[in-house]
Amino acid sequence: MKALRVRSPKTGKAGWRYRVSINGRRLKKTFWIADRRDAEKALERWLSEHESKAIGLPDHSGLKMSYKKLVERFIAEFPFSSDARKSYVQKILERNECGIQIGADLSHVGRLTAKCLRIKTQRGDHYTVFAVQSLLKQLSRWAASIGLLPFDYLSAWKRLPWQGHRRRRAFVPEEAREILRAAADYDQLFGHPYPSWIIFETLLLSGNRPGAVFSAKVGDLLKDRIKLPPGTGKKRNGMCTLPPDFIKQLHAHLEERGSPTAEKDLLVSHKGKKLWRVNMGEYFRRSMVLAFVRLEWPRNDPLAAEIDPFEVAHCVFMGRARGFDGAPPKDPFKLVQRKRKLAALEALVAKVGPLVKRRLEGADMYALRKTHITWARRLTNIDSVKAQVGHAAGDAEERHYLDLRLVDAGASSKAVWEVLTGTQNLAGERQEAIPFSLAAGAEESVKCLEMAPKVAPGVAPLGRLDEKRPGRGRSRTSQPVGKSGIYNGAGEGARTLDFDLGKKL
Repeated sequence: MKALRVRSPKTGKAGWRYRVSINGRRLKKTFWIADRRDAEKALERWLSEHESKAIGLPDHSGLKMSYKKLVERFIAEFPFSSDARKSYVQKILERNECGIQIGADLSHVGRLTAKCLRIKTQRGDHYTVFAVQSLLKQLSRWAASIGLLPFDYLSAWKRLPWQGHRRRRAFVPEEAREILRAAADYDQLFGHPYPSWIIFETLLLSGNRPGAVFSAKVGDLLKDRIKLPPGTGKKRNGMCTLPPDFIKQLHAHLEERGSPTAEKDLLVSHKGKKLWRVNMGEYFRRSMVLAFVRLEWPRNDPLAAEIDPFEVAHCVFMGRARGFDGAPPKDPFKLVQRKRKLAALEALVAKVGPLVKRRLEGADMYALRKTHITWARRLTNIDSVKAQVGHAAGDAEERHYLDLRLVDAGASSKAVWEVLTGTQNLAGERQEAIPFSLAAGAEESVKCLEMAPKVAPGVAPLGRLDEKRPGRGRSRTSQPVGKSGIYNGAGEGARTLDFDLGKKL
């Protein structure tokens, strides 16, 4: 093949020009490479790519494809698990925070690492690892699987340093009741048209992942469970059974919403909108703070009679005290009272805040799934728990010799319901349901709460705490007290003993 040495009049670069035949057409192809042997190798590669494309083999055209077109094709062809996931991946990749121009830039691992480390200082390690690095690795893996890239350039890209997995903990029954009660109190305080406690209680009783439960429609609510799709990959969904009494509460909730049609969402936010896991997780954290403030409330402290737990919870959650309404008072006595109240609030936050933050460690909305599994495995067989929450079989016996049609997944949700309502403790002992007693002086507020959501005994509030003794009126613990061989409701030597916080706070 004859080669002609050429020089560009614009750039002055030297190269070699070849006359080639592609698909019956003769054309000229120039490679701006000074060395003739390197130019011939480039020509062979170029001809090989055209031949591969002609006979349907991978052509590795993604190396020169622009990053924008590469992302567009990835979003269009990749089988995402949901539309929400697809939208999230598209939003992150289109930001192009690493400044990638073409597909070949994915091969520069060192350059990508340096840019990710720069992003880490601005956005944090969790975003950098799981939003930027993880999605780039997924893009490279997909491009290599369909032949756009010769191979997965980022397969050996090690995960950047980060804080590590946060080990979640399970809630004890007292904490779970207080969290649901706090969520209902916030619904009343903020005037939410739809309750949020029913969302958290559904997650606790079902034991399934929030994303799967939030995507359920009204038509998926059956007489004994919520019908969930099989799941995607390793993320399986369980039977998601619910107790009959709670099924009635869900139907009552749907009636209050005007009996929506079958294609509408089964659960909605307190504003009646679509549920987003991040937003509900933040609201759940706020409810946890109020619940833990009440559990750690210093009843013998004189300052506790002057400050409301809501104020302390707001200060712990937001990191600052709530401001006062209106203009500053001109009366010196009122100014002194205001300063005195702020001083009392700061003193209570300094005393209660560290205890609340200790309880918040490893606790989030996803911990409701761990709570369900932990409670149910104490009281029923493990096969029912796995069928309820969607865990895969662990050994050959479960994979080949266990008929799941004969496994009662409802035993798992029933056990959690009985612990939550107080008819059974974690030691398996039957007891009377825990009633919610009104605080002294709070009986008058019941008239204002006639429209409040009706829930199971001991699960949601019937009234607010009184101003004089805000610590009174909370539900009592279901754990046996003063009985030998019992600690936090568990027998000594039990495998799940002391699963909540370790030693007493």
